[in-house]
Amino acid sequence: MSTATLKAQVQLRIDALTAPTPAIEILQNAVDTVGLNLDLTNITSVLNSATTSITNLTTDDDITALNSASIALGVTSKASANNTKKLVMPSISIQELNLKLKSTFSNVFSSAVSSFWSEIDASHTTFGYESVSLSATSDTTEQTIVDVTGLGVLTHVIAPVLSGTGTMTIRVTIDGVVKTFISESLLIGSNSHRFCIGDFQNTEPTGSAGSGSGYGSEKDHGWSNSNQAFVTTPIQCLQRALIGMPFKTSLKVTIQGSVNITSTAENSKAAALYSLFIPEGL
Repeated sequence: MSTATLKAQVQLRIDALTAPTPAIEILQNAVDTVGLNLDLTNITSVLNSATTSITNLTTDDDITALNSASIALGVTSKASANNTKKLVMPSISIQELNLKLKSTFSNVFSSAVSSFWSEIDASHTTFGYESVSLSATSDTTEQTIVDVTGLGVLTHVIAPVLSGTGTMTIRVTIDGVVKTFISESLLIGSNSHRFCIGDFQNTEPTGSAGSGSGYGSEKDHGWSNSNQAFVTTPIQCLQRALIGMPFKTSLKVTIQGSVNITSTAENSKAAALYSLFIPEGL
């Protein structure tokens, strides 16, 4: 879509906000009433901001341009002060072999193999989201997975495996406000678990509801060794579930273990996935 076409569409959205009167007519009416000493500050400010936004746009990227105009109109986000209105961020602890990611309709990889992380680190911008992984240092320091500025929604965080029994802390800083997630005591050894927050599609291949490892049981938070959790994409997450943490200006995600993080290559890795825009209404 050309910039000219996009600007025309955004102008239509501006006019729609003031329907049935076009925005330019409202501005003219405001000028005509100047002798009445009315306070027209808000009207003038909104229209000037929207007009400036449209005039200055030089990008042909639809999402960037529409977000710019939306911000100027003050209708981009209706989130609460901590930017989590209407959304939740559930957590699970899942055995690293049972945390899965699909790369094609027939390929599925676990977080214990390098192909899982190759897919995480692939360029996903054409699908409207970003993902990044970190090979964590084997110590107890706080380590940053992602630190970005801009507009978007965080949908997934995958923490690394610990070297011994302990807890994992995930800190998410949204527009300067910190939210902390702390795991239960995590299992290690042959049943090493990862602490994850966000949207993970759980499946139970061997148990049934109420059997001790299926949905509706104490095991549906992911501790069952037979319980698998699939990583959805941020777009799938926002489409099917109200899960995520919207950010308007900045996002930072860190991880920190109460004991050293494992030095095992794939199990020392962590990741964050986020979309590059906020859907309307969030």
